[in-house]
Amino acid sequence: MSINAAFEEVEPAFRAEDITDTVLGTVSIAMCSSLGGRGELHFDVASGNTSMLGGTGLAAEATLERHVCDLRSMACEWVAAAPLGSGESRNGSGHAQQSLPLVDGGFSRIRVAAATATVTVTRHSMVSLDAEIDCADFFAWSAAADACAQLLRGTAPAARRDEWVLILTLASAAPPRRFFFMGIDMANVTAASRGDVHGLLGQRTFADEGAAHGGASVGARGKAEAVPSLFGKQGEGAIEGVYLDYARTTLSEHAGAGRFSRFGC
Repeated sequence: MSINAAFEEVEPAFRAEDITDTVLGTVSIAMCSSLGGRGELHFDVASGNTSMLGGTGLAAEATLERHVCDLRSMACEWVAAAPLGSGESRNGSGHAQQSLPLVDGGFSRIRVAAATATVTVTRHSMVSLDAEIDCADFFAWSAAADACAQLLRGTAPAARRDEWVLILTLASAAPPRRFFFMGIDMANVTAASRGDVHGLLGQRTFADEGAAHGGASVGARGKAEAVPSLFGKQGEGAIEGVYLDYARTTLSEHAGAGRFSRFGC
């Protein structure tokens, strides 16, 4: 398996305490599978579009989900989308249009399970709440209408207030400005693969020797969460060489690229 990701600059309006300069953008995953040769999955950060090229094995081992909220219950959950087939593209993380009372919040994730590791790529959505909400828009759904009324009166429970504001804002006719970025998690890496992992994500998998199963994640920050003091801003301390040794000219450049490339079917 090989994972490439672009780095994107955080827009000034969306900079937060732990999201400051750069984040992960569009992700490309290539994998060799005994079920169907080499396959490549492309996950676009701006649109949420996903596409699969070749490799029926990768298509069989990839699970696509999106985070959906329901105005009838004012609750949200991860919902499985239809399997992504080889050679297929999926618009907007598997959901082309928002259809109330279901609200698509822009969060989606793809999980790829292989014999030696499990990788989850999650598209995160930051939302500007600087928008007007009209409670009359939710008259058809009692839970949403009641939540809106409580927010208007200032009686909404503190534990639900932020969630309600977000759901109602996302459901409005004029969506607010959003900023998307990716997070990558890798878990269940077999001990036999210890000498074969490379790169910021791969080598950090074994950074926390106390982890039960071995796992690492890359999101907004370049430092490992388990032992942050050991890592530089570009992953130095977790990687061999420097980050430039892992640079790619394109996201689809997997095999034979870079000083430490080990990918090939």
